[in-house]
Amino acid sequence: MKLQFCLFLFLLAAVNSYAENLVASPERAASWNNVREDSAAKMLTGSGQVETKELIRIDPRKKYRLSAEIETAVPAEYYIGLIPYDGERRQIESVHFHIRPGTETTLLKLCKVQDTVLLVDNASKWVPGKGSAVVFDADDSGNYNDLPNFNIAREVVSKTKQPDGSWLITLSQPAGGSWPAETVIRQHNGYAHYIFAAHRILKKNRCETLSGEISGTCETFCKSNQFWPGTVYVKIVILNFVKRSFSFRNVVLEEVK
Repeated sequence: MKLQFCLFLFLLAAVNSYAENLVASPERAASWNNVREDSAAKMLTGSGQVETKELIRIDPRKKYRLSAEIETAVPAEYYIGLIPYDGERRQIESVHFHIRPGTETTLLKLCKVQDTVLLVDNASKWVPGKGSAVVFDADDSGNYNDLPNFNIAREVVSKTKQPDGSWLITLSQPAGGSWPAETVIRQHNGYAHYIFAAHRILKKNRCETLSGEISGTCETFCKSNQFWPGTVYVKIVILNFVKRSFSFRNVVLEEVK
């Protein structure tokens, strides 16, 4: 009887430790964008970047493990990770939450949809350049309750101080929205493509496993394996930045308990 009870506890622990793969039908090409099936090798084949089609709901308070087996004909650095989306299924980019500290200021006059020049109170700490952006309706309390902020216009081309002490901020594209005077704005900068669980240079003609964990949520700057602010859904992404063809299989996203 004691032996049977111990066996029961062992089986119960095994069941509880089993992690469900959150990726639906990862072995089917129909589950992915830009992928075809290689039935002979029993793998899927893509080029450059592939991603799952369906959104996967996650809990950013939990820890997850992402893994995949990848084979490449040409040595290259490969990344596996997650593309984050908010509760309204909008893709979150790093520019939506990566603030430039101390750049909160206010519009001094109405900003119209087609405007590319903003008149603001103070842009002394703004830094024009690639990847820069202005976000509107920003929270200047220090709590950053507006993040991720999707009220965005890119890029900041220049800033000019006026004789009266006000500043002009010039954008490369129209503001895209109408915002009244006194609206709080802030500079943001993009710095990362996605949330990455793992990356490594893979050798040619060898099927290798990439695996890593993602956990914790950041506020205004994230480590590569943290969930971005506002993440509710994700897609799986596998990529290299040199647009090389590769094959893959056994893609698993599971909760680490």
